[in-house]
Amino acid sequence: MSAHSSLKSYGLDFFRPVSPLGVVFYAVLFFIAAATAASFFRSAVERILEKDSRRRIDRTYAIFLTKFGVLSIYGLFFVFYAQLIPSLHSVAAFLLTGASIVSLTVGLAAQNTLGNMVAGVAILIYRPFHVGDIIRVAVPGGADQGIVEQISLGYTTLLTEDQRSILVPNGVILGQTIIKIK
Repeated sequence: MSAHSSLKSYGLDFFRPVSPLGVVFYAVLFFIAAATAASFFRSAVERILEKDSRRRIDRTYAIFLTKFGVLSIYGLFFVFYAQLIPSLHSVAAFLLTGASIVSLTVGLAAQNTLGNMVAGVAILIYRPFHVGDIIRVAVPGGADQGIVEQISLGYTTLLTEDQRSILVPNGVILGQTIIKIK
């Protein structure tokens, strides 16, 4: 007696991903798992936001990233499900190929943004200057100096003596000679 026939004889046909009962069983199972993972993710973000009494975390970003994370969780579980069900293997392969093409396209389209983010990480790691330092940088009108007010992943904000705010992309600021005044 084969393993296949013994599963059928015990009424366990729903464990086989090739059977109609198995397809439905695993769909429900994966949906419940994805919903649980998404719920844990949302709860974790909510706990982090509750502990952020100084409101350092931008709520708009948090909401966007939470929705993106939940969508990614469901997408990932669907790809796993499609890999498990033999009749959906081609769908899973298509989704993974499509995700690769979309990633490449977004990466090429966002080169400057991604470059600024990588430069922002480099600034945070190497610390060529800190918030509160006075630095001189090249701007379109010539050289200008100001107090470093904020360093984010994309931009460094300087406040000049005449209260102008200069936003310098991190890729630009890291690619030039910076004169640290104080």
